[in-house]
Amino acid sequence: MIRLGLILRPILLVFSVSLAGLPMRSFGTENQCDLFVPSVPPSLFLQNAISSWCRLDENVHLASRRWQMLVLNRSWRHLVLKAESEGITEDELVLLVAQELKQIDQDQDRAKRSRVAQENSMRESRLREQKDAIRSPLEGRNEKIINVIVRALGKAEDAITFEDLETIKVLNLGSLGLKVLGKEDLRGLTGLETLYLEYNDMVFIERLAFKDLKRLKILNLTGNRGLFLAQEVFYELVSLGELYLGEIGLSHLSENQFRFNSKLYKLNLSNNAFQRLNPKTFAPLTELLGFYISQNHLRAFQSETLQNNPRLKALNLSNNHLQAFDRSLFKVHPHLEKLNVARNALPSDDLVFLQGISETIETLY
Repeated sequence: MIRLGLILRPILLVFSVSLAGLPMRSFGTENQCDLFVPSVPPSLFLQNAISSWCRLDENVHLASRRWQMLVLNRSWRHLVLKAESEGITEDELVLLVAQELKQIDQDQDRAKRSRVAQENSMRESRLREQKDAIRSPLEGRNEKIINVIVRALGKAEDAITFEDLETIKVLNLGSLGLKVLGKEDLRGLTGLETLYLEYNDMVFIERLAFKDLKRLKILNLTGNRGLFLAQEVFYELVSLGELYLGEIGLSHLSENQFRFNSKLYKLNLSNNAFQRLNPKTFAPLTELLGFYISQNHLRAFQSETLQNNPRLKALNLSNNHLQAFDRSLFKVHPHLEKLNVARNALPSDDLVFLQGISETIETLY
């Protein structure tokens, strides 16, 4: 039969901070066993166990580590109380300890497997990042776009580096027959300031296609009839100043279409199918200087449409179906210098009014 003292021996390592919070006595170094005896032992049963434990040296470190596991899991409190109150035998106590240690081992094994799985996942993620870092700068792009980049840099395709891509300021991808602009097509062009994409057959721009173009100032998408503009398509273009969206067939824009384009100062929506405009769409464009929306189907243009754009200097409303002119427009836009309302259905009194102000601003009517 295994001695009870051997089973309970390492409990004493934590008596000073655990069991009943009892302080430890110090008797010097001549009797090492006394160092582990609580000043007021909880019971004669444990007092005898303490004495027995102190006289054993075999597997002290192993036993201590195993009992520390019990202590950390607070299982030892239950075992000690059970040993004192129920008068269980040493064999029964051994069985209880074995069960507790088995459960702890299982918990630790599960934790280890989880930790290993997490480490493997992190390792795979790092490997993917390293693979992405060493892949070809032109990999994953439309071949037509690659050809334009190669010509722009004047270098062999296999000689182009990521640093080379960062030097490109202007890129003309117009009239290439592009159907879709993929998220990899403009990757790495962090120095790009002007991008021409006009007159392709583009119908879709993938999300994050412009993610690296934080410095882009001019974007021309004119002539891509049927192009779908997702609400977030321009979100990454935080430096955008000029945007050309003519001849696309647009009939509406999202309220958040220009949410992050507060630096936009020129917006061209000519040759589309707008019948009305939502003021909320243009509210973020506080720096807008020129607004061009000729050749649409507008029947009215209210001054509040661009009420958040007091710096407006040029407004082109020609070739619409305007049936009246909102004269408060000049109060909302006191800096207006050019106004084009030609080829509309304005009544004669509005035409007379416009003729009267033509001396102060350049007006076509």
